Amino acid sequence: GAQGDLRHVVQLIASSRRILVVTGAGISASCGIPTFRGDGQFYDTVASEFGLPDGHSVMDIDHFRKDPRPFYRAARRLYPSGASPSTTHGFIR
Repeated sequence: GAQGDLRHVVQLIASSRRILVVTGAGISASCGIPTFRGDGQFYDTVASEFGLPDGHSVMDIDHFRKDPRPFYRAARRLYPSGASPSTTHGFIR
């Protein structure tokens, strides 16, 4: 049953040396780090500041070659000063 499955999962975790955890950007939103997608979100905001056609252009190599400033603006916002790990980050660690 479900309890046996849970015990098995706990046993696997306890006996593992390495565990891969895949998450989304949302776990950092509570830390003040912006999310990436959706209207009015992270890349769209940077794109509008520089007059780019859409948020994907911020990470486009052709746009980067013309003007790297949007990329670097985005990179700087990915790790704002003063950001601290969330409870979720601590749990994963």
